[in-house]
Amino acid sequence: MSDTRPLPHVEDSFYLLAHWEDTGRPRLSRPALGVGLAGAMLGELLVHKHIRIEDHAGVLVPAVRDPRPPACPLAHEVLDQLQHATGQSIRDWLDFLALDACSRVEKRLVRADVVREVETGLLRRHRVYQPFDPNESYLVTIRVSGLANRWEQPAPSDALLLGLAAETALHRVLIQDVRHRDAYLGWVRANLPPAMTCLIDEVRALIGAVALNRAR
Repeated sequence: MSDTRPLPHVEDSFYLLAHWEDTGRPRLSRPALGVGLAGAMLGELLVHKHIRIEDHAGVLVPAVRDPRPPACPLAHEVLDQLQHATGQSIRDWLDFLALDACSRVEKRLVRADVVREVETGLLRRHRVYQPFDPNESYLVTIRVSGLANRWEQPAPSDALLLGLAAETALHRVLIQDVRHRDAYLGWVRANLPPAMTCLIDEVRALIGAVALNRAR
């Protein structure tokens, strides 16, 4: 299989990266996964120039830039939500979208026959979404880690994925060598557009708040 075939959506790549390839079990807590996916949802609209980020007296707000419906139904839904509730901060939108981001992406991946719903456990049942082909998940890691190994400038969607992975500790899955990982991610981050940097910073802050609440 080629290591250059990208998945069509950042949310899909992030979701598969955040789960073990063979079992479908999560590598992240459900709240952290939700925040990461919420960041991917907003980030994908940013990458395709459907939204921009504005500074409203020190509050960062996503604003619709191109109201034309995206081809992706999920992106279309999120863009509609942004159009009908203007003026909310990025943090508020991340918090809101994180509530059902996991289920929305899971439904899409099930419809696309990428994963299947499976119940596991004897006394306490758990629902997981196992990939039909674990290679689909491995391809995400292979593609993005290959960029790092070759020290290539990633496409905007992969730069977003790397940024979100770094804020959720999934970068350890992508790049094993710590010194190389830190240097490459620092280089990628330094070349991000300012709007994407703002979004990733807000994801980091919300992830930190989620972790703090879980520790209490």
